[in-house]
Amino acid sequence: MSSRLLLPKQLILATVIAALLASGVWWVARLLPTHTDRPTSAEDTPTDPRLAYSGPYLNVASSVRYVGDSSCVDCHADYVRRFARHPMGRSIHAVKTDDHPRAEPFVALGLRFEVRSKGSRVWHIAAPEGEGRPVAELALPADYVIGSGERGHSYLGFRDGQALQTPISYYTRKGVWDLSPGFTSALVPGRPVPASCLFCHSNGTAERPGEEDRFEADPFPHGASIGCERCHGPAEIHVKTPTPGSIVNPGKLPWRLREATCEQCHLQGQVRVLPRGRGLYDFRPGLPLESCWAVYGDAASGADSRAVNHVEQMHQSRCFSKSPDEKKLGCISCHDPHEKPTKASRVDHYRARCLNCHQDKGCSIDKAERERKSPGDSCIECHMPRYDSNDIPHNAATNHRIPRRATREAMPEPGDSVLTRFHPVAAGEEAEERRNRGIALVRRLFSGKRSQQRDTALALPLLETAIAAHPGDDEAWVGRGQALTFMGQAEAGLAAFETALKRQPRHELALAGKARTAQMLQDTKAAIDAWKRLTDISPHTPGYRENLATLLAAVGRWAEAREQADLWVRQAPISVPARQLLIRCLLEQGKTDEAKREFAIALRLRPIDRDVLETWFATQSK
Repeated sequence: MSSRLLLPKQLILATVIAALLASGVWWVARLLPTHTDRPTSAEDTPTDPRLAYSGPYLNVASSVRYVGDSSCVDCHADYVRRFARHPMGRSIHAVKTDDHPRAEPFVALGLRFEVRSKGSRVWHIAAPEGEGRPVAELALPADYVIGSGERGHSYLGFRDGQALQTPISYYTRKGVWDLSPGFTSALVPGRPVPASCLFCHSNGTAERPGEEDRFEADPFPHGASIGCERCHGPAEIHVKTPTPGSIVNPGKLPWRLREATCEQCHLQGQVRVLPRGRGLYDFRPGLPLESCWAVYGDAASGADSRAVNHVEQMHQSRCFSKSPDEKKLGCISCHDPHEKPTKASRVDHYRARCLNCHQDKGCSIDKAERERKSPGDSCIECHMPRYDSNDIPHNAATNHRIPRRATREAMPEPGDSVLTRFHPVAAGEEAEERRNRGIALVRRLFSGKRSQQRDTALALPLLETAIAAHPGDDEAWVGRGQALTFMGQAEAGLAAFETALKRQPRHELALAGKARTAQMLQDTKAAIDAWKRLTDISPHTPGYRENLATLLAAVGRWAEAREQADLWVRQAPISVPARQLLIRCLLEQGKTDEAKREFAIALRLRPIDRDVLETWFATQSK
């Protein structure tokens, strides 16, 4: 059998790029929700900012270890107790069968979803709609609750050390179950959740060395929810010798460093990039955030408060821009990081925070008129109005631009947008900034913006300059491979992926790039090798096993294709395409009776195109 695909190269190229943009099958699911960077293997990596730190706090040093919240209780019991009720203190925790929200079955994507408890474990179930007793169903464990419940709960289960988000979530504000944010039919078997995606939800993760997608048996060794050390830094020295300087107090930091402590999680931007040589958990309170993260936003969205997050909105506010450095408005100017005000005290709490700056000049509207609109005379009801969330259904967010008149909000004009660095670039860091910007521009190719061609043209020279200066920068090589392949230069793109894989053979993004690009070039052998390695690294990622099985079938390697199709069916038992491929493999192997049994199951899965499926089976069976 030839190792070349039997389709014209140009057709494959056009088809794959169209699929990339239209359905997100390529790198999209792996790029947009997460930051899948790994430390570069370059010999001349930049100085670790934790080692270069020269401030007063001893626990910024990289050698200081995290010890967990239990070490804080003896001296700070009141803070620990109050923080445990704060949304951050409830950011993720183990599921208990007795505190799981009651779930009425509901239908979405042509499937019936429900929740079941079995023993001490909770399961989220998907089955074909309308079946009395379904012929097949998908069951995903719900081991951890993601989210405090202020807006809702999503759920995380672990299989083979891989974290998977379940397809359904509970939305607290409306008291309903619905699809998890961003879920499509392809993600029903579970959305893989790498360590980088859990960075802002957990206190720290224990991923397997070199594998951000796979975790140790205890994925949260220092406790699951956000804890004391995320804001104060590792407490090893402080617990042993609680002297001044042994631990960071963010409230006493200069305002830029104070804000960095919050921004490590609350400044998402449009794209976040790890600088060269930096790891996921390198940031320590007391450092500037830009020393460990490069965060980019969308300049065109500046007038639209709904297009950016709360930190970016706050920076656009007059309250922020006009406040002096010694009293600069920031997150903790209004928010107590240890305790959230109760519903009853919320209005008074935030009014008092406003009056810290506005006591000499109160509201220009008469109090009686204000109270007619808001019986509690709430400042934030007028100046921080709520609006529907763009990315999370059934939820609303608060406008942190603090407009004087909420009705004066302007919407941006449609058109291309400019990617803008949030933090200023330090002197001497211009070359590193060009590298980070190049990677960010490539990442944004998959965000649905209308600037793909321009972004690619801007990114390539930046990445090529970065690689010339630091040939061991694997993330730059991967970005270059993605950009080149996007532009149709598949041979050069494949070479870039191969360069990164020589140093990091299990680099997932490089392998995904190699697999797809090799298919474009009709190099079946290289593509199959890459898909096999991907299924080993990330066995439950939707698409990896499907692509491997489909490609094996395309070149007539039916025994191997059937093995992979069997595994695909086990992972996605309610998938008609998975059953269809298995049926084809069985027919090719002469196992007609088994194929008929599988076809009967496929029909009971209630496919939308039943007539087409029946015609296909009749044709294949001849």
